[in-house]
Amino acid sequence: MNKELDEALNRKAWTLAIATWLVGAAVLYTIHILVGEISSRDLRWWIDAGLYVVEFFFFLSIGALHDLFLKWVYRRAA
Repeated sequence: MNKELDEALNRKAWTLAIATWLVGAAVLYTIHILVGEISSRDLRWWIDAGLYVVEFFFFLSIGALHDLFLKWVYRRAA
């Protein structure tokens, strides 16, 4: 494929990855706010701890999302 098409497909993959990541971050943030409404401090602490772990790995997943969407974009372009 030519260079312009590769750049366009790469930009599209990054756009999809960032959009998906932002939607996922909004969902995690909403869950985090809802967990704050739980009255049991122990349960809330454990759920918060679990959410922080999930959020950390979700933060790192942007590159993997790009790779996933890049494969998908190239398959659809072929």
